[in-house]
Amino acid sequence: MTFKKTLLKKILSRGELVEFILVRGPEEYQAALQVNGSHIPGPPLPLPLECPKEEITHWMGNRKLCVGLTTKEAEQIIAAVEVENNSLQYREQL
Repeated sequence: MTFKKTLLKKILSRGELVEFILVRGPEEYQAALQVNGSHIPGPPLPLPLECPKEEITHWMGNRKLCVGLTTKEAEQIIAAVEVENNSLQYREQL
């Protein structure tokens, strides 16, 4: 994965710095999660929670470390990834 840019930063209640970054995968762009600079494997986009808690409606991460996102944050990340992938597809068609 190749880093392109930071999409969103958050500080968790435990004081950890969480960054959602845009990366280039083998075939397309995707979002990745970093906590205190360490990559956390997980889904390539925020996923909806089965049982949302108050403002938290989406998540990224894995079973060991999961970070919650609001709808607005999740939509911001998803939209940024879609824009890059649409741009990539357009450039490949030229």
